[in-house]
Amino acid sequence: MIRQAYTFVFITLLVGHATSQNPPPAGPFEALFSVDYHGPLVGSPDSLGRPVTEGDLLGGGIPQLGGVDLSIRHSGGDLGLSQYSACAGLPGGSACGVDVDAISLGRDLRLLGSSQEYIVYFTVDEYARGGDWLNFSSNVRTESPAGESSSNIYSTFILPALPVFPQGGGLFPRQHGLAFDGNGRTSGTLATGLAPGIGLTEPNLPGTGLPMNSQDLGSNMDALSIGPVSNLQVDTVYFSLDGGMIDPTHGYANSNSASFEQTRPGTVLQSTGSVVTTYASATQLGLGPLDDLDALILWENGIPGFQPNDAPYSWLDAANPTDMLLFSLRRGSPLLGELDSLMSLPMEEGDLLGPPGPNGVMPMILISAESMGLKTKRSGNNPEGDDLSGATVREKGEKIIDCNNNNIADHIDIFLDPLADSNPEDGTLDECQQPDGPTCFCSQGSPCSNNYSTGGCENSTGLGGRLLGQGSSSIYMDDLEFVVGQLPSQTFGVLFYGLAKRTVPVVMGAGLRCTGSIQFRFGPPIFFNSNGFGVIGPGLGAYTSTNMPAVGQFTLGSTMHFQLYYRDLQAPCGGSSNVTNMVSVKFTQ
Repeated sequence: MIRQAYTFVFITLLVGHATSQNPPPAGPFEALFSVDYHGPLVGSPDSLGRPVTEGDLLGGGIPQLGGVDLSIRHSGGDLGLSQYSACAGLPGGSACGVDVDAISLGRDLRLLGSSQEYIVYFTVDEYARGGDWLNFSSNVRTESPAGESSSNIYSTFILPALPVFPQGGGLFPRQHGLAFDGNGRTSGTLATGLAPGIGLTEPNLPGTGLPMNSQDLGSNMDALSIGPVSNLQVDTVYFSLDGGMIDPTHGYANSNSASFEQTRPGTVLQSTGSVVTTYASATQLGLGPLDDLDALILWENGIPGFQPNDAPYSWLDAANPTDMLLFSLRRGSPLLGELDSLMSLPMEEGDLLGPPGPNGVMPMILISAESMGLKTKRSGNNPEGDDLSGATVREKGEKIIDCNNNNIADHIDIFLDPLADSNPEDGTLDECQQPDGPTCFCSQGSPCSNNYSTGGCENSTGLGGRLLGQGSSSIYMDDLEFVVGQLPSQTFGVLFYGLAKRTVPVVMGAGLRCTGSIQFRFGPPIFFNSNGFGVIGPGLGAYTSTNMPAVGQFTLGSTMHFQLYYRDLQAPCGGSSNVTNMVSVKFTQ
């Protein structure tokens, strides 16, 4: 077998070529998040050279395998945080007065009841371990040993109507899976899941950072919202700030950023035009002075001020609709362990809570931690529960990433059918990866009656040159290969491709060309063995990203059509060349 990793030369039909890869294609949805002050991302430059702080809302466009370049979408200064200028540029590990703990744009999915299919996207801190009952392949339980749990975004399956008790309900109760990866790459030490990345630093192993060292080695996501990219630049942001307690289990100090704005860590603030006001007080949420709000889900009803949701679905009341506000509490909040006012269960740091019901002073558990696949003290002999650090609610059918256009996010497709992603944990559906089967057979229309029904037109061997694709169409994996056979002994050829396929083939040597529109070819020529066999690739995408013009690069969603032109000195029709059949490839992440 001949297997070549190519350095290619662009030869034909277009003038000029690109010198760098195009930016990732814009997608319909983007993750918006903050990071805590512990990690190395704080103080480092974003994609425009601005120093990142723990008060900035970050994003990188649609998540991509291999990661994205982060940008500050809404800075702490834009939010109106008074300490922002003093904190900008400080390195990770330096607690400052701008730590944003939870965010919402007020546009989380309004929950409607039993007929609605919704899922919760969430993040956890570095000490989370996941429920012992988890049985899907990539989750908090599988990611945490590699130190990759705190920079990932996870997703539940379809949850039932509120309240969601610990025993679960809905589709695949008490389960969750990896939706977006911190850096979009596999772990260098342990086998963990791969999913489109959001630009964070991994790993972040517990016990290697604060308080033992000056900073954590990796990122800890500290707030989360997901929504259409077009909606992320907004005038109003709802958020909370960090408390000042010492973590009771792990010993690191929280930043106490709430005190710099003279507010409580359980208060939800509203920033409009850089002016910060109180939206929902800690008292309205049933919280005490030291309780630290740690995740925020909010559907704002459009009525000025906060109308507390005092029962599940009170936001659907036609006459007096409330706002829909769910939140979690940080580990160490004094209220944790107290019985809630709806389920009569001890509240934990993984629960999604609501304000007190009409007959109580304690918050309500609306979505239990166990139903999301998180470990709790309630669920067994666990010294601590998993800390939920960010959350947002979205519809199942929203196209976060939907390569097969079936109105189901790809990671949910994989959850529902693990065999849909047979490449080990590469996070891309097989149906979006496999090159198409061979087409453009020479079954009719050959130049000189040299038809051949399962390949290119007949050559001097009495067979037609055969081109097959193998590997995947994943741009990130870049493992696409073309297997070539049934050629004359020790001949050579050139792989070429076009942006379209012809309805009517045209004669090319003793064969038929089916590629159309603008065309490109790779070089130098490829030499085949004595059996007329060889393999071209992998690495085809890496070359096109730096040497082809933009229109000829392999980009997400683009389709290219490939054939091989080869020398055949004894070719039928009195010529000296022929071509194989064609293979089409639609490129995926």
